[in-house]
Amino acid sequence: WAQHEAGRGEDPAALLDAAAADAARAVEIGPDASAAWFRKGSIAVDRGLRAMNRLEDPTPPFEEAIRDLGRALELSPSYTDAWRSRGVARLNLGLYRLLRGEDPEPVYGPAERDFAQVVKLDAGSGRARLLLGHLHFNRGLWCLRRGPAEASFVEAARAYAEALEARDAPSEAALWLGHAHLQTTEMYTR
Repeated sequence: WAQHEAGRGEDPAALLDAAAADAARAVEIGPDASAAWFRKGSIAVDRGLRAMNRLEDPTPPFEEAIRDLGRALELSPSYTDAWRSRGVARLNLGLYRLLRGEDPEPVYGPAERDFAQVVKLDAGSGRARLLLGHLHFNRGLWCLRRGPAEASFVEAARAYAEALEARDAPSEAALWLGHAHLQTTEMYTR
């Protein structure tokens, strides 16, 4: 949404700030409305992704997203989009930690559980399996620094293959499946 508006000359940061203010107001008006908490958390995810793209610290917006989406899930435990979005916040927070040389596992474990919940609630979700694949792939990259990583890349390949079989199969899953297979192959040729 912000990218669309930016293409029209709007400042995406200002648009995200305005959207965040609107979402905060919606939460004030309806503190028991899971949709309001979901919207607030989703905007925080967007702010975190924007911070990462600008090489800024995305930790505060991702942590805000995790809290807000957690509240949405307290109110509506079967809110699939909230599970997915919270997993995305955690996945990207873990990626940020990985890129800084920090252990991403404290957020990757909970992200994995979030994506597993999406798969449980929506068995045909290729997007959730793709995100699980990304998590395992990133975990493999972290493990390469510390020792054996094969299991993570095998898990990534499995998740990407399952994503390709889903009813809403994301096309990029084929590309990432190839990357996971390549990483596993390279491990055997080293």
